[in-house]
Amino acid sequence: MHVLAGVVSRFFRHENREDLIREILETAIEVTGADRGSLFLSPISEGKRHAHVLTTLVATGLDGKSITLPDNRGVAGHCYTTQTPLMVNDVSKDDRFCKDVDETFGYITKSLACVPLQTMAGKKLGALEILNKKQSQDKFDQSDVEVLQVLGLFAAVALEKNLELRSLKEQKRFLIEEKRQRYRLIEEEQFLTTQYADLREVYQQLPHFAASESTVLISGESGTGKELVAHYLHRHSPRADGPFVAINCAAIPESLFEAELFGVAKGAATGTEARKGKLDMADGGTLFLDEIGELPMAVQAKILRALQEKTITPVGSPDHPHEVNFRLVAATNRNLKEMIGENTFREDLFYRLSVLNITLPPLRDRLEDLPLICQNICRHLEQNRGWKSKQLTPQAINKLKHYSWPGNIRELQNRIEGAYILAHKSSLIGPEAFPVEENYLPEETTPVPRVGALANVIPFDRTLRDAREEFERQFVMEVLKSCDFNKTHTAHKLGITREALRKILKRLNVAS
Repeated sequence: MHVLAGVVSRFFRHENREDLIREILETAIEVTGADRGSLFLSPISEGKRHAHVLTTLVATGLDGKSITLPDNRGVAGHCYTTQTPLMVNDVSKDDRFCKDVDETFGYITKSLACVPLQTMAGKKLGALEILNKKQSQDKFDQSDVEVLQVLGLFAAVALEKNLELRSLKEQKRFLIEEKRQRYRLIEEEQFLTTQYADLREVYQQLPHFAASESTVLISGESGTGKELVAHYLHRHSPRADGPFVAINCAAIPESLFEAELFGVAKGAATGTEARKGKLDMADGGTLFLDEIGELPMAVQAKILRALQEKTITPVGSPDHPHEVNFRLVAATNRNLKEMIGENTFREDLFYRLSVLNITLPPLRDRLEDLPLICQNICRHLEQNRGWKSKQLTPQAINKLKHYSWPGNIRELQNRIEGAYILAHKSSLIGPEAFPVEENYLPEETTPVPRVGALANVIPFDRTLRDAREEFERQFVMEVLKSCDFNKTHTAHKLGITREALRKILKRLNVAS
C-alpha cells in the first residue's frame, strides 16, 4: 500500500487533463499486469450538464480514438450506474459486454475488471476499466479489483481537483479579459476622438463596417492603431460574443505558418498531438491577421482558399478538410499593390481582402491631435496602472510636436510612460522628460528635402515612364549609398523585401 501511495502521488502533478488520465491508465495497467485500459467519464466530470453517456477521453490501444456509450450499457456502464466493482474473466458468457466495441477496434477482450469513480461527496464521475492480463493464462482476481479500487479513489480525487483548478484558471482568464475589455473601451473612446478631418471620415465609417460580414483591410504605419480598429470592428459586430483571434504574421517563422494558421492533425509526425490552428480558434468570431504582407506566397494561396470555400485542412490531414466560419480583418504597413507588381503578394488575395478599406494616417500628419492624444494617454495610465494624475506642460507638448514620430502613437505612449516614471512626485511633466534625438526637428524650422543625387534635373524631353524610371534609379542609388551598399539594410529602409530590391535593381540595370 505504501508503494501504491507513492505511485498515485504522480496523479497530482498534472495540470493537463489528458496527461492525468494517461497517468491513471498507465498506473492501473502497471500494478495489475493488464494489457489495456480505458477511463470512461460522464459529462458531469467535465463540469458540464448531465447527459446519459460515458466517453473515453484517453484509452490505450485506440490510436487517439474514443468510445462513447450510453451510461447504462456495457460492463463499464453497469459499473457506473450501480457503483459496484465488477470482474469478468470470460466476457463471452456475460451479456453486459459490448462486442461491437471489439469489432470496431479489432481487439479481442477475454477478461476485464472495472471499478466506479466517485468523489468523496458522492458525485459519480465515471469508471476505470482494465482488459486482459498480459500473461494470457492468467485471470484477474480479487486482489486486482482491490488495488483498482484504491487507484479509483485517488483517481477520482485527482480528477475533481483538476476540474477545480481548471475552473479557477478559467475564472481568472475571464476576469483578466473583462479588465482588458474595460480598458479597450477606454482606449476606444480616446482613439475615436480627433480633429483631423480625414480621420473623422474614417471613424464615421467604422460602425457600418462593423455591421458587415465583409473582409476589411486596414493600412497604416506601425503604431497607428490598426489592432485597435480591428478590436472595434469585432466588438461592434454581430460576432461580438465570439472569439477575437489575433496573429502577427511578421512574428512567425516561415516553416511554422501552416501549422500555426491551419492546425496539425494527430500523427502528422511521430508523436505529434492534434493542435488547433488560429483559423479554427476564430470559428464563430473574428480573425485578425496583422502584417499580412509577411505571409509566404504558398500560405497566401491557402488563406485565399479558406476565404472562398470556408474550409481548412490541418497539416497532416489532406483528405479531411472541415468547415470554419470566421470574419477576416487584415492589416498591413506595406504597399500591397507594389508587392503585387514585385510578385510577392497575390493579386487575387489582395482584392479578396480589400472589400472594405481603412487607411490610418501617421501621427506626424495629425499633430493637431497631439495634445488630446497625450491627455488620453495620461488618463489611460492613471486608470490602468493606478498612477497619480500628471499633466504635460505646454512646453513639453510643443517639443513633442517637433518630433517625426516614426513609431507613431505606440512610440508616444511608451515615451509618456517613461516620462511618468522620471517625473517622480511632480504632477507636471516638462520638456526635459523627452531627450533630444536625431528624429527631432529644430523648433524654428520646418522639414526640408535632403539634397543629393535626387536634386539632379530630369530633362523635360523624357516620357513620363522614362522620367519615373530615372527618378527611381537615382532614389534607390541614394539609399544604397547611405547604407554602404548593404542590400539587406537598403531593403529595410525602403520598406521592401531583399528579393524585391534585387528585382528592382535588375529592372533598373543596376544589379551589379
